[in-house]
Amino acid sequence: MLKDNKSLLELKKQLSEQKKSSPQEGKGRALLNKSKEEKNKFYAKKAKGVNPFAQGIETVSFISGDDKVHYLSNDHITNNQLDNRSYPLCDCKDHEQLKESSYYLCAGKTCTCVHDNKHRLNHTLYVGIIRVHEKGFGFIEQGEQRVYVANNAASLVLDQCTVAYTIGKTKRSLIGHIKTVISHPYTRCVAKVVNLNPLQIILSDDPTKQTFNASLASDIAAKDEIALDSVVIVTVDDINAKINDVNANFTFTINDYVCSYQDPLHQWHEKLQQNLLPSVDDTITEPQIDRNAQERVDLTAIPFISIDSEKTQDVDDLVYLYTISEQDKIVTSEDLTKLTSAAILTQSKVAHSYEFAQECAFNAAKLLVPEHTQHILAIAIADPGALFNFDDVVDQRAQALTQTLYLPAFTVDMLPTKITATSSLLENGNKPGLVGFIYLAADYEVLGSEFRLATINNHAKLNYEQVSAYITKQLVNPEQTFANHQLAPSHIIALIDRLYKFHLGRLAWRDLHQRTVNYSTTNTDYIIDENSECVDIILNQFSISHEVISECMLLINSCAGSFYKQFGIPAIYNQQHGIKANNLNYFSEYLKYLVEDKDMHDLVPYLDKYHAELSDCEKLELFHAILQIVSKYNDVYVSRILRFMDNSDFTLEPQVHIGLGTEAYINFSSPIRRYTDIINQHNLKSFLLKQPYKLISNELLEKLNTLRVNIKNIAKELAVILETQYLNKKLNQSFTAEIVSIINSGIRIKLIDSGINGFIYTYRLEDKVDSISINSNAMEITLNGKLFTIKDKIDVTLQRVENGKYIFNWNEFTKK
Repeated sequence: MLKDNKSLLELKKQLSEQKKSSPQEGKGRALLNKSKEEKNKFYAKKAKGVNPFAQGIETVSFISGDDKVHYLSNDHITNNQLDNRSYPLCDCKDHEQLKESSYYLCAGKTCTCVHDNKHRLNHTLYVGIIRVHEKGFGFIEQGEQRVYVANNAASLVLDQCTVAYTIGKTKRSLIGHIKTVISHPYTRCVAKVVNLNPLQIILSDDPTKQTFNASLASDIAAKDEIALDSVVIVTVDDINAKINDVNANFTFTINDYVCSYQDPLHQWHEKLQQNLLPSVDDTITEPQIDRNAQERVDLTAIPFISIDSEKTQDVDDLVYLYTISEQDKIVTSEDLTKLTSAAILTQSKVAHSYEFAQECAFNAAKLLVPEHTQHILAIAIADPGALFNFDDVVDQRAQALTQTLYLPAFTVDMLPTKITATSSLLENGNKPGLVGFIYLAADYEVLGSEFRLATINNHAKLNYEQVSAYITKQLVNPEQTFANHQLAPSHIIALIDRLYKFHLGRLAWRDLHQRTVNYSTTNTDYIIDENSECVDIILNQFSISHEVISECMLLINSCAGSFYKQFGIPAIYNQQHGIKANNLNYFSEYLKYLVEDKDMHDLVPYLDKYHAELSDCEKLELFHAILQIVSKYNDVYVSRILRFMDNSDFTLEPQVHIGLGTEAYINFSSPIRRYTDIINQHNLKSFLLKQPYKLISNELLEKLNTLRVNIKNIAKELAVILETQYLNKKLNQSFTAEIVSIINSGIRIKLIDSGINGFIYTYRLEDKVDSISINSNAMEITLNGKLFTIKDKIDVTLQRVENGKYIFNWNEFTKK
């Protein structure tokens, strides 16, 4: 055995000379005379296979453990950022002599440091996200293993950066060697000012709480307000600064001032400012006079009502349902195949003009009612767009927000307060609006629709609790409950009866025509104290009156979508293409499982029928046929199928919305709260008045899609902050929970009272039970022979709160 490093060095040189002089073929021979840069280009590795920087290739993709694709460019190679020789495995003197000839990014082979056999390095390049510990070291998740990053290496980057790295091995662990940062979250991140001279900050999410030097951006507003403890938005100047020079440090540029850290609402303000969203209403403007007042039809006599939350002040929809009676006379009948100028959407060939005797107010609308119509559902929508101009300060605010932000314990109105108050359809006030008339057959099938620009009036502002209590026969004195409105109590009660009958009729129609829809069932109230600390979280269950109004709004939005499509009106459509492409195989296998293991033989004709080559309309019909069959067996299986669905997004072309079962769908019913509705309303008014449309840019569409996702993320992040505050005071307390889903690693639960989602790890159950069996397809877990599935209620105890995750024990099986 060779005993000294000099002998090892001589041996290595001999082996190297033999390798150079021996004949070689193929790639190895071709690389002998290549430069260091060319060799590095060839040997650069991809996490899931070789993907070299070939000659002429500018970038190469790396797939990380989370299946996200990242890119490295030739710049990383030429800057020596991917050369392992820059990162010796140990500090001994002999290694300094060896490092120039020992290490390359090799093509999947294991290279051994000749002088120290303890260190063996697989030079495959991986991509992952580093999590830095408060003590300075870090970890990168690599498959099911964690790669340790020592303090000196972790100090070269910041927490949660996506990095390219190689893996070394010791007897105890995998060691990560970081080569470069690919992407990072330090653009417009939150920080606190801790020193003014020099200007220094601490990043809010930095676990190490390091202090960094900062400078002011040249265009920063309110720079005079920056003081100690100011909350600011910052961007890192060079994320690879320390990788390029270990003696350097990270520096940041302050982009925006947010508020003082002492502001109790600073967490809300900073999340909004990060995303360039205004958090306060600083728009001082008076509503302009309704520019379309002269063209509106006076429909204030139609006895519309609103059903909303009791505290709601931004009412943007009213409803009224009328059933045609024998006293209503047909005045004229029109052949719609010849009446090409009629702005009505219907498949009927004949429409009637009525003289309404029971509801004379309808006569002012001059409706064309399709034959076989039995019911007319009138839905009035507020028209706030009539009170301001596009591109003025009101429109700029609305475009910046795109919607009213209903964040946990905090609301940011899309429109300025005065515009909202003037356009809101509160009781006893004539307001500008648009009215959609939806014509329904005796079985509540939609026969057609048309729209009117109108002046409208709310005859009774009701709330969900009142209406639900009446429908479920819990009101002791309905006449008294519905008193003190412009509309008489007896008329309100009769209208609620008709609306509830309509709801039941639509459910029957959906069942018959395979158009199952799953409405939202809950929302959450976060209660905070004067210091904005969360003191309670309350889960509110939606009632039957919510479902009635939800069906009305779904109808007006889908009818509007079809109307716009028919008449070529520019609009922002919602689209949803059914099962996500990546989930098609899983969906197919799941249906086979339901047939074979759950005896759903009704599904046999649909096996292997749903595939990517189908048209959207074919997918719509097939999906809802499958969903209806499964829903008759168990909601658990429906829940599982819905998890395979793709997200919805906005488009400028009419597309199907498979989830809602419609061939065209737009946002139309909430213009006080959504900018898409304002745009869509404006173009409908232009159509009715024969005026130019407002063009909708791709830039606006992209912004709407981006902010829709960002706003959901903001709400989730704030919810985690408040839930963590709340649960930190509840450690070791017991709760009643509902099982939400079951996977191999554990059980997702939802606390009944608060709606907070938690997790029970399977491994904590294994030592406590005699037998355990998990069927994630069926969402079932069997413990000691007892079967549990989704929606089962269980008692749990909060074990710990960590990084937005809430870990529970299952009392029945883990309590001693």
